[in-house]
Amino acid sequence: MRKLIYLLLAAAVFFLAGVYQSEIFMILFLAEGMLFLLFFLLSRWGTGNVETEILTERGRILEGERGNGQVKLRFKRHVFIPYCRVLLMCRNHLSREEVWQELSGAVTEGRKVRLGFSIEENSCGIVEICAVRAAVCDPLRLFFRKRPLNAGTFLTVLPQPLKPPAEIAEIEKRPGGKEGERIWEKRAGAGSYEGIRTYQPGDSMRDIHWKLSSKNDELLSRRYMEEGESGISFYLDVSGWKDGGWKEQSAFLRLAFTISREGISTDYVLEEILDRVQRPVKRPAAAGILRA
Repeated sequence: MRKLIYLLLAAAVFFLAGVYQSEIFMILFLAEGMLFLLFFLLSRWGTGNVETEILTERGRILEGERGNGQVKLRFKRHVFIPYCRVLLMCRNHLSREEVWQELSGAVTEGRKVRLGFSIEENSCGIVEICAVRAAVCDPLRLFFRKRPLNAGTFLTVLPQPLKPPAEIAEIEKRPGGKEGERIWEKRAGAGSYEGIRTYQPGDSMRDIHWKLSSKNDELLSRRYMEEGESGISFYLDVSGWKDGGWKEQSAFLRLAFTISREGISTDYVLEEILDRVQRPVKRPAAAGILRA
């Protein structure tokens, strides 16, 4: 279409130059011919094919509620592109919503451009980056070239804790236990686990991994589990006083639960305290309810 417009303009200038026999139109015709030749030569060295790559922080623990990454575009040939726009379509596997996000940036190193993006969600889940469209501005061709680019990767969006997880549990000296032995106990009255953002019906959870420490409280979420499945493990890293110094211990808390629209009912067992030096210590079971 653009080539047709250029040809029509050239024909119009040539017609006017022949009709009026004017030097101005002859100069315009020659200048137009030179521009066509210049554009033709530059098109052989132009934008070329575009390759794309999504650089996400997959598997890395982020700030609790967002996923970050980069879109990297690589051109096979050197380009005269100072600016480009990228449309990134993200599909949330929980809400099934598709969101377009627009990125923009300048091409660096002649052939590459990196555009950072972040995904913020109110609920945890897996976000699929399923489409990328790039519009690159080539000033020598005087228009934006839009290209659909293949993309396919997943980005983990982590849940957001409302309170420090340590408010759920506390270190307590066990009566009759060995000297320096400490374990994690669920705080009385915290059966609803209000310290953690509750999961709504339809949320997906797989293999949530907690790390609770008296020094550094953080919630680590790895993967998620579909509705109806049961079984989840909490790994608690505990620092305790032992043999005249602080030693790290690990508690293994296993939960069996059923996800329903009314909530998440649980039975949890504090199975063992793993002193990384001595043998595990067995503990009795307990029960509770986790409301969504």
